[in-house]
Amino acid sequence: MDKKTALRLITIYGSYRELWDSRCKEYYNKKLREELWDEITKNFNLPKHILKAKYTNLASTYRGERSREKSSVYSKSGAKRQSAYKSKWFAYDAFNFLNEHSYIVARSPTSAA
Repeated sequence: MDKKTALRLITIYGSYRELWDSRCKEYYNKKLREELWDEITKNFNLPKHILKAKYTNLASTYRGERSREKSSVYSKSGAKRQSAYKSKWFAYDAFNFLNEHSYIVARSPTSAA
């Protein structure tokens, strides 16, 4: 899957809040979620299982990049760093719909175990 198609997949997926927002009542309706994936599949010439696997991979990469950014803000001693890591991954900004709900919890240096 090329980058343009991957970005389109993320954008379409993000438009269906029921697929990713656990605070949404419909998020827990597995039948509806499968129907929404069927809708997404209509936009591509790929089978649903391929699209789901690709999205899972993209989301995993995003979580890793986001975690790397968050953990680079503070050094191991707890001091704030001058320059933190900033992701250059092509799909990073496409996942902004997840940031509005802070699904990835940033740990402050004092909360580290």
